[in-house]
Amino acid sequence: MEFNFGAISAGSCKKPVGWEQWQWQRALESCRKWKPQTSLTGNVTSWSLGPLHLSSALPYIAQTMQKRAAVVLLQEVLTRTGTTVKVRRELRQMFPKYDCYIAVGSHVDVGNDENDRTLAEEYACNKAQITVVTFPYKRIFQTNALACTWYKPRDMSALQHLAQGRVLWLEAKTNDDVSISIVNVHQATAKRHDLQRQVTHLLRAMIDAALTQRRIMGRDFNTQHGTLSLWLCSV
Repeated sequence: MEFNFGAISAGSCKKPVGWEQWQWQRALESCRKWKPQTSLTGNVTSWSLGPLHLSSALPYIAQTMQKRAAVVLLQEVLTRTGTTVKVRRELRQMFPKYDCYIAVGSHVDVGNDENDRTLAEEYACNKAQITVVTFPYKRIFQTNALACTWYKPRDMSALQHLAQGRVLWLEAKTNDDVSISIVNVHQATAKRHDLQRQVTHLLRAMIDAALTQRRIMGRDFNTQHGTLSLWLCSV
């Protein structure tokens, strides 16, 4: 079975930026030699939802699930601290045709301006945690995919908070027993090019170590239009 991205949406719940957004998308597609797919031909969806609390995100998630994509990859879904097991169970009950895997981030990306500090304080006050969520379709994939570590212990200090909960790497098998890696990435904030490059470098090392392995990767690039080429073209 072939897998194609039908709806790649970076920050779809954020304000559109018109002409700049179009230029950014064209640069991304040209840089990676991607061929745009329509929602009618694609069967993999990657969507950055926010950050948006789960209660507000559920209507969007439900609409997405109705398309019955082979894989749904979500980034920036906020849940309350300590509720991961409960949320995973509830999502599996809501969408029984899908398996559900969640990775929980321990920190919010914080820059030096007042808005970033206010956001961090709000998250702490509301006891919110940021997650990435992966839904493989049960008619295509076997259940109980294996979550893998995508970096070595020596890399943890360089990755800082990105080492926990910002990349969910699953080793899955289709019902035809074909092995496929499913990688869901919530990149570092665009203000931290150093962390973005570190994440990209380690993901590339994982890919280069098994070039024949089939993979599906979706992510929130968290890139500013002017800095796209600094790291994306080096993948």
